[in-house]
Amino acid sequence: MFYNTYNTNIAESTKRWNQISEHLDDIDINYSRFYAVDRRNMSPVKIITVATHNDGYYQILQESAKRNGFELITLAMGEKWTGFSMKPRLLREYLSTLDPNEIIIHCDAFDVIVNGSSDELIERFNRIDKTIVYGTENMNESSGLDVKLFAHLGFPSCGEHILNAGTVVAKVESLLDLINLTCEQEGCESGDDQVKLNNVCNKERQFFEDNVYIDVDSRFIINGGCENTVKYLRHLPCNFDLHYDKKENKMRTDKGYNPILIHGNGNVNIDEICSELGYDVSTVIKRKDYTTFLLKQHKTKIQFLALFLIAVCITFLLMNKKLNNYIKLTFVVVILYLIRVLINPLTWIKDFSNN
Repeated sequence: MFYNTYNTNIAESTKRWNQISEHLDDIDINYSRFYAVDRRNMSPVKIITVATHNDGYYQILQESAKRNGFELITLAMGEKWTGFSMKPRLLREYLSTLDPNEIIIHCDAFDVIVNGSSDELIERFNRIDKTIVYGTENMNESSGLDVKLFAHLGFPSCGEHILNAGTVVAKVESLLDLINLTCEQEGCESGDDQVKLNNVCNKERQFFEDNVYIDVDSRFIINGGCENTVKYLRHLPCNFDLHYDKKENKMRTDKGYNPILIHGNGNVNIDEICSELGYDVSTVIKRKDYTTFLLKQHKTKIQFLALFLIAVCITFLLMNKKLNNYIKLTFVVVILYLIRVLINPLTWIKDFSNN
């Protein structure tokens, strides 16, 4: 009896399978629902920036974020810039509305583009045992002595590195803790955010050891460095030590990583990188006043360094017995003129950078 029932069931099943198989080609099966992580019903990773207007590479930031599956959130667009206190205030207000465990990016608006997908970001972030990621000032092998000197003149270091405040990947809760800690230690009303970040890093070493991953390999963030300061001032293309991966349409480091974010910090020209990635660089707005703004932040330090170098030159001239008095007098006149220029160096620097 069992044998007959078994054969009957086999025959019936075979008949039904033949009927179904005729229509298999019309069935669209989405296998992604069987994966361990399915992001179809999840919100895209947010890139949060603060900008009152369109400038620099902002439009390419928008396009690259969309291309790579991120959601760009721009705070303060159309509002009046009220100073450095505006950025941490708006950021704190917005972050407080998000899930504390949500992974987000906070970056500058005018000099950052996206070079990797949101899935890549989440995968890499989940591999580290920290909740905040910062990149470092990229003083690579091609960076000149003047670039390294100005970097250390302008910013304190945290251990072996100068942390760059322009771009950060973090869990919301941890970033809020760091913002609050920075405001307590350094204040939020004025001052350079990168100086504050590195100062807090030195004061709160335990917090940074427990929470902050320093991305020295540029897996998440690469901060551009120029060969010399002239390239910064003239907004000329600089060497990022990146090469183009045509197959993946991504920029990669010599170690093979594609940094999720490319940051042309210090008004670095990243037109060539954008072009290789297929973006229209005609949308880039030249930041004519940025060099002046940057130098104003470090005017006193620049003047001090220049005066020190002039003092060294004068001492050398006066002690050099091989030079006659006429040549010495000529050099002294030139040096006195340079001192006069240093009273207000921003005028000639602005003219130089705009030519």
